[in-house]
Amino acid sequence: MGLMDHRKTWQFELKAAPDRCLTAFDVALNGRSAFSMRKARWDVRRTTSGAGLPAAVGTYAGRDGAAALLMTFAGRSIAEDDQAAIGSEISFEVRAHDRSTGRTKCAMWLSRRGVRMVDFTAQAGFLRASMKDVASKLAELDSSVTVTKI
Repeated sequence: MGLMDHRKTWQFELKAAPDRCLTAFDVALNGRSAFSMRKARWDVRRTTSGAGLPAAVGTYAGRDGAAALLMTFAGRSIAEDDQAAIGSEISFEVRAHDRSTGRTKCAMWLSRRGVRMVDFTAQAGFLRASMKDVASKLAELDSSVTVTKI
């Protein structure tokens, strides 16, 4: 995973129904154990893209579980970085679905981000890891998923 992957559009092609892809997005963002240091609260809402295809937006609402407890002891700078990240959004949309082959093309990108110190994305590492979790969940649907980052 590259250092700036959170600033790219991730494109996926896999054999799965669009609804299953959107469910994988939701589960990837919200499916961590309360004891995970990467547990977060995400508000995932389903919508439609400009082309009328299924889409979803996950809005970061802060750390949760053990991660939230750790934030209380982590220091002011880390807490401020997390606070700046609240409201960041990861968008996910279906771009095409071929019913004859069952193949779906999707895209995911960081559509809104909190900024710290000029132009640094707040919680960039955490957001990248969350995007990677989505890619992993999609790979569980189809192990031959292709991922392109542009």
